Amino acid sequence: NQDTPFLAIVWFHAPHLPVVASAEDAASYDDGENSDFERNYNGCVTALDRAVGNLRAQLREQEIADNTVIAFCSDNGPEGGNSAPGQQGDFRGRMRSLYEGGVRVPSLIEWPAKIEAGSVSDVATCTVEYFPTILEIVGVEMPDDRPLDGISLVPLIEGSMENRPQPLGFHIKGQAAWHDGTMKAYRKDAKSDWELYDLGADPSEKTDLAGKKPEVMRAMVEGWIEWKASVEASDGGADY
Repeated sequence: NQDTPFLAIVWFHAPHLPVVASAEDAASYDDGENSDFERNYNGCVTALDRAVGNLRAQLREQEIADNTVIAFCSDNGPEGGNSAPGQQGDFRGRMRSLYEGGVRVPSLIEWPAKIEAGSVSDVATCTVEYFPTILEIVGVEMPDDRPLDGISLVPLIEGSMENRPQPLGFHIKGQAAWHDGTMKAYRKDAKSDWELYDLGADPSEKTDLAGKKPEVMRAMVEGWIEWKASVEASDGGADY
């Protein structure tokens, strides 16, 4: 029924380990040089690409593609070491790191009725944005004042958002990060000092500016502490 709105969430496993492609897809990369792992890895990526293509083709066949929003991104940076197939380019760190190599991934949004094909944005966003974005698109308001971690990306889609209006917070196994769109604070663990990077000038996070910009550093750490307290309160049932 084309008059019925729908939401579909598809969690692709590929190319997460262990990578096991179909015999046909793996064989398509059998050039005599690729290892068994490489054939299966590449075959899994091919299968994922085909599946996304099938989904998009079906939307066009049903004549609902123009007003259907498709969002696609990876969940984190590449697994393994520097010799693994997934590469993070010039970014520091890999999966499980809160340096950019572990958290910066490509993200795509397709909405033919609203977004011009080939449009590009440098505004940092995250999957926490999906929920408030969907709410605004469908015209639904939150029933209460519980805190939301993300922001609506409708202004970004409409072209009026040039900078991120609120920072992004991260925390995993002692690591911490606070990203305001350009500046980023990072801490390896609770015993380590905070580091500060200007991602606009230094996306590879090679130059720690914490000593040169103490006021910026202090404000960002305070922001992260406040965010972390809010997250813990929500997790404990204080506002959810």
